[in-house]
Amino acid sequence: MSNLYRAHLEWARRAPDERFQSMDALAAAVTERRRASIEAKVSRGDLGRLHATVDAQGNLRLGGQRPTHWAFGQFCSLVGAPAEYLREIPRELAAENLNHGIRNRLVERDSDFGLLTGANGDTTLRAITSGKYARLWDAEVVDAVQRLAGDFRQPLCYKDGQWGAEKVPSGLYASDRDMFAFLINEDAKVEVGGECLGRGFYAWNSEVGSKTYGFATFLYRYVCGNSIIWGADRVFQARIRHVGGGARNALRDLFPRAIDALRKGNVERSEIEAIRDAIKDRAAQTPDEAREYLSDKGFARSEVTGGVDAAIREERDPFTRWGLCQGLTAFARGYPHIDQRVDLERRAAAVLLPVLKN
Repeated sequence: MSNLYRAHLEWARRAPDERFQSMDALAAAVTERRRASIEAKVSRGDLGRLHATVDAQGNLRLGGQRPTHWAFGQFCSLVGAPAEYLREIPRELAAENLNHGIRNRLVERDSDFGLLTGANGDTTLRAITSGKYARLWDAEVVDAVQRLAGDFRQPLCYKDGQWGAEKVPSGLYASDRDMFAFLINEDAKVEVGGECLGRGFYAWNSEVGSKTYGFATFLYRYVCGNSIIWGADRVFQARIRHVGGGARNALRDLFPRAIDALRKGNVERSEIEAIRDAIKDRAAQTPDEAREYLSDKGFARSEVTGGVDAAIREERDPFTRWGLCQGLTAFARGYPHIDQRVDLERRAAAVLLPVLKN
């Protein structure tokens, strides 16, 4: 057994306005943020849209929009400029340096760029990412947590990250760059090695590119008032980058399976171990080998071609058993009839994830 400190770090560092005492309040905040957000693409040939200027109030703007602290740092990284230094020098000089980077650095990148803006009295640039970035909205993750939570609830921890303060429902956080949700169940404990352990999980995400999507499930002895998870056992953790369909596929498929196994008290974790093995087990090294692998497993030619192409397009590691299964599932979503889709999804899971029940 070990102790987990991720939830403690969130508890300790969050500002009061980033803390939420209910799932409904957290969901409302991230849903409204998504509603007010606009995504746009900027091509290499249209980089003038990102021109840096200084407005009459002395605020630096990128493409006419005020960047958040995070977005400014992202943009500086893209043009190869030191963000902290540019924050300290006069705004006009900072704008000149950024425009030099646009003309001489961004044009060298073989990529389009994604912009995320939000309206909050003034148009704000929330993020600028490469064209390969695949956004998973914080609201989508919070919605999944809320739907799957069931009898899980927030732990009672010291208010506002202050040790010794009154205890309030804690574990739910969101800022302009990320979200984190931590829930526990102490009422239906699992016996492991003569001890009765509670069940818990946490999930995180950033829709602006500051961190991966991910989650962890675990059994535990107790959670103290500063959100340290003591005596954690049977820990399963997944981190998925926002590339292709990997993060969204994991939210749709892997996260519910993990929570279901946790809720059932499957301390042997046959399902979770099967998923872990499938993520690690490389079935092929190249697209041709992947197609041969699926053909040998009995999939039709169109399924093989479509599944491998979808895995390459959507998965970070497409040639593992998990990646190929997700590729076939993605290909199946294109079928016009639900019975065709369900049939391929079931065969993919039966062949590539044989321990899992569907």
